Amino acid sequence: MSKKDGHVTIPPAKTDMGIFVALDLGGTEVRAIAAKKDDQGKFEFVSSASTPSRGIRRGAIYNIEDTKNDIKHVLTDLENSIKTQYNKNIVDVYDKINVKIEQVYIALNGNSRSETNNMSRRMGGNIIDKELFDEFDRENRNFKLNNDLEILDIYPFKFLVDDDEPTNNPIGCRCEVISATYKIIVGKNTLLSNLRVCLESIGVKLAGYCVAPLAAANAVLSNNEKELGVVLIDFGATSTNVAIYHKNKLHYSLSIPIGSKVITDDIARLRIVAEEAEKIKKIGNCHLDRNEKDILIGLSTGNDISYKVICEVIERRIDTILAYVDLAIKESKLAVGPQLDQAVIVGEAANLKGLMGKIEETLGLPAHKGSIHSNYQHLIPQSANGRKFHVAIGTLVIAKENCVVSTKQAERPQAKTSFMGSVKNAITSLFDEELPEEKNQKKRQQ
Repeated sequence: MSKKDGHVTIPPAKTDMGIFVALDLGGTEVRAIAAKKDDQGKFEFVSSASTPSRGIRRGAIYNIEDTKNDIKHVLTDLENSIKTQYNKNIVDVYDKINVKIEQVYIALNGNSRSETNNMSRRMGGNIIDKELFDEFDRENRNFKLNNDLEILDIYPFKFLVDDDEPTNNPIGCRCEVISATYKIIVGKNTLLSNLRVCLESIGVKLAGYCVAPLAAANAVLSNNEKELGVVLIDFGATSTNVAIYHKNKLHYSLSIPIGSKVITDDIARLRIVAEEAEKIKKIGNCHLDRNEKDILIGLSTGNDISYKVICEVIERRIDTILAYVDLAIKESKLAVGPQLDQAVIVGEAANLKGLMGKIEETLGLPAHKGSIHSNYQHLIPQSANGRKFHVAIGTLVIAKENCVVSTKQAERPQAKTSFMGSVKNAITSLFDEELPEEKNQKKRQQ
């Protein structure tokens, strides 16, 4: 409420629009998607927007000012798109609305990984109750970390009651001993703080977040793939995210601060301009047959370069990334074959020639390109980069709170009363009012 020229201005009433907004701060683009839920709780696409990313390096925010402006740009585009959709069939100017995104859900990129925390309690034949789980939660929150790390999320993994079969919900069971295992996602303590600074500076709240490896898994993997055992590898531009599942449970996640842009940079070091290096990367092969005959590639400078040299540069960098993926598999304690059935590949580098063969040779897993799950195909924006929205879509899945409000563009004026109408109202009021003697008579009767 504000005052101007002695008059009190009342801010327009806000109306929740029932729209959820998810944001993916990618290395090449900042992407946003908006959706509603129908009566069955299924998401319905509303709009999307994207803008080139300038402030993200290795999957994390390194330039707060650039990232703030990128977020503001993409959210403004989204607001304008939503407003246009809602107002296009409205003729009466007083029914038209303004739109404001007040909060967002965000895919948390950057260097993160999962840790395992085991704990147990002697119950002495008592019944397991919610208070015990509250105690477990407090213990997880106090999980010891290095000074530069913080806890981003906690997932219950396994519960054993008296060494019996694992159960997902032991509350209400009577036992002597309960053993609990949790997966704790940890990351740099600047991930959330930098993100909050960016959002607060443009007046937007953080409604919630999902670490990028799990957001990608939400959008791409089916329950059957998670049940049989799968390694999801999301080759982004500035980072590579890994999520490993078996028996429908997350066993390990890792965000590697190396992506496909590094391959372009490696090629550019061969005295090739960046734009040309990106094109050459797309024709290179990361699993080239050593016996294959070499050819020369002509460059814009007039020089030639060996095709095999290009392929060796690409292969070395892919080998580095896959070494981290192999380490993640070892950390998951899952065996390739009996427990891990396949590798699913998405992201910027998923189209690299020879990548599937390279993965099968290095990890021992059959690999194939993934796509956004059929449950969410209708959320893919109809744009050239629509399928790159998989992380934003996977983040949207966790959204529960309204993110967008509307206000009327203009207040409808009150109907004016005519002169004769004013006289009529005054006369009616006069006859409705009791005369003094009538009031005295009622008092005597009481």
